[in-house]
Amino acid sequence: MFRTPRELFHQLSECIRSALVNQTLNEIERMERMGGRELRRYVPSRLVMGFDPYRGESVKACYGISYNELRRLTHEQTKHATDLLEDRINSNLAAADTIDEIVLRITSENVIEGTILGTNGMGHVFTINARLLWNYRYGSNSKNGVLTVYPQFRGKRSGALALGESKRPAEVPA
Repeated sequence: MFRTPRELFHQLSECIRSALVNQTLNEIERMERMGGRELRRYVPSRLVMGFDPYRGESVKACYGISYNELRRLTHEQTKHATDLLEDRINSNLAAADTIDEIVLRITSENVIEGTILGTNGMGHVFTINARLLWNYRYGSNSKNGVLTVYPQFRGKRSGALALGESKRPAEVPA
């Protein structure tokens, strides 16, 4: 059964954390431009932590990033993306397959790509070419109101056929 390598999970987590931080800093900049009465009606995202009351100081001096929420959202969104990656790769593996080598990397275009090499139950070699790309939805466009990662998987097995049942975990009825 395929599991996301720890190093890849941490790299993806860092990419997502950076996107969340950038989004939050952009939001604080937007709040700075609003100022005054308009700002008092503005409801910031869960990542913006305010120090009330606002007494005419600059917004940047009164607002910052909630690091507990940042940590929680980063982990949640990273897990969402790696769960999809694991599910799709496992759907290309059979019970008798063994994984011999995992060569996956994150590119600068928000893509995890590479190959998983293995052998089937008869000792024949197979390759799974995997490509997981993700994009972000920010603010009110996102599912959680801050930033949601929308991963998409493209993959193909080549070489030896999968023998037997898939290693994809059975779905649990709701």
